Amino acid sequence: MKERCPSCGNELYPNSKYCGNCGQEIKRTNPIPTVNETNNQEVITNNNNNNNQTNNNPVNDNKDSESLKTVSLVFGLLGLFFSFILSVVGLITGIAYKSKTKNTCAGLVISIISIVFRLIIVIFATLLVASIGSEFANEMERELYNGYEYNEQYNYNENNNNYYEDNNNTKEESKTQIIGNDQYGYVKVPKDWIKFYDPEASETFQYTYQMTYIITLYAYDSSITDPYLVASNLKYNEEKDGLSVNMTQTTIGKYNAYKLEYIVDGTWLNIYFFKAEDNKVHYLCIEGPDRYSKYFDIPKTFKLTNTEV
Repeated sequence: MKERCPSCGNELYPNSKYCGNCGQEIKRTNPIPTVNETNNQEVITNNNNNNNQTNNNPVNDNKDSESLKTVSLVFGLLGLFFSFILSVVGLITGIAYKSKTKNTCAGLVISIISIVFRLIIVIFATLLVASIGSEFANEMERELYNGYEYNEQYNYNENNNNYYEDNNNTKEESKTQIIGNDQYGYVKVPKDWIKFYDPEASETFQYTYQMTYIITLYAYDSSITDPYLVASNLKYNEEKDGLSVNMTQTTIGKYNAYKLEYIVDGTWLNIYFFKAEDNKVHYLCIEGPDRYSKYFDIPKTFKLTNTEV
């Protein structure tokens, strides 16, 4: 509906304060909004609503970001002192915080430090274990090689574990060899026995068969004169350690001897103490897993000199 001047009836422009024809002042109580004004008000209203919604979202985002920041810090600190998994959780939440805010938080940094630190420890421990294992293997190998002193006149055949003479390669398995020295005496052992060196008993003379059976010869200095006292002393010390030792009197060749027989960790030991013509108390020991083996008869072949054997 078109608005007209109350004085002259002339048609008025929308929201005009004066009549364009007669100049009459147009008094208005509630101005009639135009279409454009209405549209503008709707646009303003919509903009205000949008602004309110936009203003609400940052608040929620800030709360979420702060939660991620706090969680990352807590798990980062816990992971630094307790568990690798906690550090991973701190790292993940720290990355989520950074993706939302484009900022780096303390929890993310601590988690990364914790993970790197633990990885360094794991790598170092792995290298240390590998180094110790390698050194242990090398030491065992050195002891094995140091433990054997091969007689140069024999060759080792890996196919049948026997020894042969180098000159004509004739098999000597069924024959014996004389071993020992003028200080400790001599015994006969099979050809397949080799010289053995025990670092813990470096003064003794030893031969072995595949590190399973060992014959040991030794003689005490002139201060030791009674084989019974030596045998009794050893028996006392072994029984004090919880072993059961059987001590008997026997003979080794032409010598009266005291024999100790007992088992240690599955290995039987027959030890003989006797006094020979050199006025020394001799120590003769055979050890191995089977006390009924023919090798336990080796001490019976003892002679003081090489010419007697």
